[in-house]
Amino acid sequence: MAIPFSPETAIHEQHSRLRGARIVVVSLALCCLPQPAAVAGEAVDGRQLFDEACAACHGPGGQETVRGRARRLDSLSADAVRDYLMAARAIDTPTRPYQRLKKGLSDAEVEALASYVGQFLTH
Repeated sequence: MAIPFSPETAIHEQHSRLRGARIVVVSLALCCLPQPAAVAGEAVDGRQLFDEACAACHGPGGQETVRGRARRLDSLSADAVRDYLMAARAIDTPTRPYQRLKKGLSDAEVEALASYVGQFLTH
């Protein structure tokens, strides 16, 4: 038996399709985030991690900003980067994708990124 057409069923069907589309989009976005590379004792390549997770907004040498919103990194020491990333990991409920990314960094990844970005420092 067919369900008669009504505006309510049409709206419900549209919301169901949109919900499914949102799930697909969020799933794909999460797949694009770099996965934690460090397992206990495994070396992390700071350059590779930076290229995959940071360079899109900060530029390949940390000298660029996306629409003036991303911080330039070429004035930061490795210690400053390490302190910043460690503080960012402490955010209880990150709301932005880059905050969630930073919260998910392991100690080894923080160290690798800090060492790599610290090389951008211009005196």
